[in-house]
Amino acid sequence: MAYPVYYLQCDPALRTKQIEITRSQVGTRETGKNRGAVEKYCRSSGIPLGSPYCASGIYWSFDTAAHSLGYTSSYIPLPKTGLANGMYVYAAKKGKQLAGSYRAGDLIVWRNGSTVFGHIGQIMQRLKAGWIRTIEYNTGSPAEREGDGVYCKLRNVLHPLGRMRTRGFITFRK
Repeated sequence: MAYPVYYLQCDPALRTKQIEITRSQVGTRETGKNRGAVEKYCRSSGIPLGSPYCASGIYWSFDTAAHSLGYTSSYIPLPKTGLANGMYVYAAKKGKQLAGSYRAGDLIVWRNGSTVFGHIGQIMQRLKAGWIRTIEYNTGSPAEREGDGVYCKLRNVLHPLGRMRTRGFITFRK
C-alpha cells in the first residue's frame, strides 16, 4: 500500500542537528502523567503542561536545533503545534507530494479514525516488509503508543497502531 509522502523544505544542517537532538532524548522519562522532564516539549509548542507531547517533542527538537545553529524559528519547517495531524495537514497544504516512499529521517503520522487525534514518530531506519525503527515522544515500552517517555520503537507501517492507521509521511529531502 502506498501512503502519501509530503516534502517540506528544510535546511540540511538543521535537519541533521534535529535528528541528533531527537536521538539524545531517548530515555527521557516522565515523573507523572505527561509531567517532569517532558514538560519542555509542551512549552515549546505552547500547549498546556500535561498534554500529550508526541508532536510537541518533534517541534521542540527542530526549535532546539534551530537555536543551537543560530537560526530563528522561521527556519523550522513545521508548524508550532501539539497535534501530530496538524503537522500532517500543514505538510499536505504547504508541501509538495512526492512520488516514492518514506526514508530514514522522515516523520510517520498515524490517525485515529477521522478525528484530529493521532501520533507521530521519526523514522530512524527502514527495514523490510513495512517494518521501521522509530524514535517517538510520549510513547511507552514495549508496545503501547501513549506512554511515559521517549523510546526507540519497532513499528510496521502496514499494521494499525492500536485504533490508529498510518496516514502518511513528511519528508525533508527530495
